[in-house]
Amino acid sequence: MEMALCRQNDLIRTTCGKTVHPSYFNRLLYGQTQIRQYQWVQSDLDRITLNLVVDRALNAETLASLEKQLRGDVDAQMVLEVRLLDAIPKTVSGKHRFVIGMAGPR
Repeated sequence: MEMALCRQNDLIRTTCGKTVHPSYFNRLLYGQTQIRQYQWVQSDLDRITLNLVVDRALNAETLASLEKQLRGDVDAQMVLEVRLLDAIPKTVSGKHRFVIGMAGPR
């Protein structure tokens, strides 16, 4: 079985040197039917933003659960910021990027 490849800038890196495949982040939102679009964007080794376009906002319990999962599975220092947007722009090529990591290790 061959593992699907992803762009290097789709990988999420952590303060402890761990690299996380984007599929992990995509699975975190399964079952959240109020989400129309989402995008995870890593801004620093210990910070990730979840951009959301939603029919109704995620409740505080769901958000706390997401952050707990990130800290348990990805990095104990990971901070989650959630931004509600009207739309998430596509790339110049017309694609939607679900996960955007930092470019290369720091």
